[in-house]
Amino acid sequence: MQTITPYLLYEDAAAAVEFLRSAFGFEELRRMAAPGGRVDHAEMALGGGEVHLGQPSQPTSPNRLGGTAVQLYVY
Repeated sequence: MQTITPYLLYEDAAAAVEFLRSAFGFEELRRMAAPGGRVDHAEMALGGGEVHLGQPSQPTSPNRLGGTAVQLYVY
């Protein structure tokens, strides 16, 4: 089976998880948190699809450097 999974980077990934859950009904599958509450990686599901997300390491945030904050994983 082939899948495409977007990986999104957010400055506040914990807030993004809550937004995706409350606004669209995503289910949180897993979360890997670092000390201080920073979300290194989270996986969310809706229907048959998944979205992965996390926070960029500072100061290399793509948004701050004028780049993109989205990656696509093709399996």
